[in-house]
Amino acid sequence: MKIVDMISSPETKSEFLGSIAQEVARSGETRVALGVVQKIQVPIRKDQALSRVAAGFAETGKTDEAIQLISQIKNGVEQARVGTEIAAALFKSGDDTQGVKVLNDAIDFASKHRARNYLVDVIMPLACEPLTAAQQKKADK
Repeated sequence: MKIVDMISSPETKSEFLGSIAQEVARSGETRVALGVVQKIQVPIRKDQALSRVAAGFAETGKTDEAIQLISQIKNGVEQARVGTEIAAALFKSGDDTQGVKVLNDAIDFASKHRARNYLVDVIMPLACEPLTAAQQKKADK
């Protein structure tokens, strides 16, 4: 963190802190990761860092913590993006019910914030995965 203190540009410092927070989240250090995010001064970078931390939590199975972070993100596109990542982690872990709920929230965020390209290119293919998996299970019987 001493190196971060030497960075004079708030934008660069924010990006650097966001990367640190994400890696700390992946290591399982919830409080430390959130503490690093609180040092970020640029609002959009703070939202991006919260999104990256939430994604890191989801990757390590801390999906409840990841879901709670969504409400702290002010940028709707970031909310949609991380919601999609969390939903994917939930589907991968077999928690389809919670995954569908989180994915529905991501669709709502994307719709409200006019992120149509994200909705079509990222969310909709993911939304089809549980259906496809269920159809495959039925076909296998």
